Amino acid sequence: MHRLYGLATEQFFDPSEVIIHQGQPADYIFSIRTGYAVLFRLTADGKRQIFAFLFPGNLFGLTSEVNYHWGVNTISAVEVCRFDRDKLEALIDEFPQMDRNLRLTLTRIMDSAFEMQFSLGRKDAIQKVASFVWYIGYRQKKLERPGSQIYLPMRRTDIADFMGLTIETVSRTFTTLTEMGVINLHGTQDIEIIDLPRLKSIGVVMA
Repeated sequence: MHRLYGLATEQFFDPSEVIIHQGQPADYIFSIRTGYAVLFRLTADGKRQIFAFLFPGNLFGLTSEVNYHWGVNTISAVEVCRFDRDKLEALIDEFPQMDRNLRLTLTRIMDSAFEMQFSLGRKDAIQKVASFVWYIGYRQKKLERPGSQIYLPMRRTDIADFMGLTIETVSRTFTTLTEMGVINLHGTQDIEIIDLPRLKSIGVVMA
């Protein structure tokens, strides 16, 4: 661990800054210490698809390709640890246990991503948003935030690009869930879950 931390370079980013440009050489691997970011890909005509929201503790930048095929932008102030890819791979070769731990970390990331994509796959708008609210609450609970109080660092446009919905549909759906007595909205970023069992039922979320 001492050798690993010795490889790390701390970097700080303001909200809406680019950490990784899509297409740039994949020279670094990152770990988020504080803040939130989005991992996305742009189409040739400039449309954006968000693949994942990145939380404190998340690792990103790992790829088998020479260049990153996706980008990462901050959605809050972010602090990361940056690791030179070649130096990190050399350290992993020296300490094989690190390879096993890294593979376990990547497996958890993939499992979480697949579960969320499955959850959102063939649902209507209200089911998608309910699943998303539950998912964010679940992730933040792991960061020791109260399970019923959810902070959404992302904008409505980010949520829309993640779910494949319009911004108007996302906003209407949050309003519908409020009118149903499932959640309370406190501004655009703070949500209080009033009825968790119903929220899960609407989203058809597996416990």
